[in-house]
Amino acid sequence: MDDTKRVFAEALRRLQRERRGAKITVTDIAEAAGFDRHTFYYHFSSLFDLLVWMFEDEIDRLSEIAGSDWARMIEGSLEYSEEEKDLVLSLFHSEYKEKICFFLSERMKSLASEFLREKKGSSVPEEYIPCLAEFLAYGTLGLYFSWLEGGMEKSAHEVFQELEYILGNSLKGFSPE
Repeated sequence: MDDTKRVFAEALRRLQRERRGAKITVTDIAEAAGFDRHTFYYHFSSLFDLLVWMFEDEIDRLSEIAGSDWARMIEGSLEYSEEEKDLVLSLFHSEYKEKICFFLSERMKSLASEFLREKKGSSVPEEYIPCLAEFLAYGTLGLYFSWLEGGMEKSAHEVFQELEYILGNSLKGFSPE
């Protein structure tokens, strides 16, 4: 089933590169993937459902690579966004912006909490983890959204360096020892 979902995701990426911001429908995606709308709706309830699946799939991939290395996870996310610039900017400026921002905020808080709990030798008391996770999530996403608003003119590496500096290199403190 994931193979079919990946075909739909790749069709959306391809259409986004070709159309650069033009409206893309479920029918467009289904046809580009070599399926009909019914097959799309068998796998996804909506275009937004496909987007969430794509983000989750990428987050899972990055999590496997980064392990409990928060900095590597953020850097990988920025690099992915840079590689998929047309898609990311189109989605950020679409009717789905609010939903995507909410989804990313919730997912980022969850990931930050996981990383803080997994950090060996952490001196952060359990009762402060939700607050610290929220701080890390919103601070990181604030810089990320600002980067998107500016059209991603800086490189992902530059944004990551700024983030490390702003947080006083604390991202490295959340890497395994």
